[in-house]
Amino acid sequence: MARNDNDVVVVSMGLVSSLGDGYRTWRMMVEGRTGAIRSGSPVASMPLNIVAPVGRRFYSEQEEAFLRKTDHRFEKRLSLPSKMAIVAAYRASQCIPHDIFKDLGMHRIAVVMGVAKGGSVQDEHIIRSISDHLDDPSGAWSFPVAEGIESLPNMQASRIAQAFGFHGPVHTDAGACAAGIHAAWSAYSLLEKGMADVVFCGGSESLNEGFSVRAGFHKLGVSTTLKNGMDVGSTPSAFDVNSSGFVLGAGAAILVMMRSSTAQRYKLKPLGVVTGFGFTNDAYNCATPDPTGQYLAKAIESALVQARLRPIDVGVIVSHGAGTIAGDKAEVAAIRSVFGLGRNSPWITANKPNVGHTMGPAAAISLCEALHILREGRIPPILNLVHPIDSSLRFVKGSPLHAKVTNVLILAAGLGGGNGAIIVQKHGVVR
Repeated sequence: MARNDNDVVVVSMGLVSSLGDGYRTWRMMVEGRTGAIRSGSPVASMPLNIVAPVGRRFYSEQEEAFLRKTDHRFEKRLSLPSKMAIVAAYRASQCIPHDIFKDLGMHRIAVVMGVAKGGSVQDEHIIRSISDHLDDPSGAWSFPVAEGIESLPNMQASRIAQAFGFHGPVHTDAGACAAGIHAAWSAYSLLEKGMADVVFCGGSESLNEGFSVRAGFHKLGVSTTLKNGMDVGSTPSAFDVNSSGFVLGAGAAILVMMRSSTAQRYKLKPLGVVTGFGFTNDAYNCATPDPTGQYLAKAIESALVQARLRPIDVGVIVSHGAGTIAGDKAEVAAIRSVFGLGRNSPWITANKPNVGHTMGPAAAISLCEALHILREGRIPPILNLVHPIDSSLRFVKGSPLHAKVTNVLILAAGLGGGNGAIIVQKHGVVR
């Protein structure tokens, strides 16, 4: 049993990533595979030649029918993030009898999504379209109204509500790379305050589509590129002395949360219990983390306090692990500060080398990975990690580890200095 009937539990999850659906993504993480591919650069002066996109047809026939039911012209009217969000939510819903929603009341089902750049890619498409038609004398071109609506950052949450007919609270949290943890916190709060009985939460984004986003990260020096002779599969990494930045990716992750009492009432077996959160801000530099990692450490400590855990109780850390020099060093400093070194420190893994840095949904994808770790007792290795930047920490490298894990800590650090931490616990633990 969980600690009490008011515990917030995760009962289902749905995923879309460059590696495939939820189960395939997990399996590829365990096997040490990446969804990154070589791509053409949209501008010759910048080597923007590696991304981690989702497949052109990432949905099944059944999922396509659901998309079409949502909007019969979904191919043109819905942005890729909206399509991914709906499909991920659909996948998450398949483990839950839909009559539960009607029984509870559709106004008691909420949706919360985390975003980083929101609709900036759609805005870019609109600007390009306007530019291409400025001198069109025929007057045949019309403003892409549907794309203009899709550029609003709240559209992924609203589209999920529309697709399912949910009438509860629907909102969006902007938290850059930590947005997924912000969304989970909002979901937790809605359930804790009794404002909803079920919450679909997560994120969906496809920043690798936009030239301005890719170019911006390249100029910041935080995204990797393929140089002559480099192989795609051996390039993305994190916490390695040779890590050269992240690969921008696309994806969506949706988790279904409810109170433990609701799960028991409908005989749903939780995947994990959400036990603690922590949030801080570096207030250091909007593009670079505080190198001491002191405020990320404070976020971790806050999560441990809420979860009523000691550092030694955490078995695994699903790190932010972006693969940037500054970010990885700051995260290592924070982990060392809280957990120390040696055999009792947690194992550390990272998934951005596998699925790319998806920003908005990144932490939600990590939360999905954490739940798989709790369920299966396997910890995926950090892809291409050969020479760790700190050999005293317990990075998982080379091959997956088998371990009995009770508590997993998920970390996120976003542009703007925001830090987030969330702890999930194996269901059934009595303390």
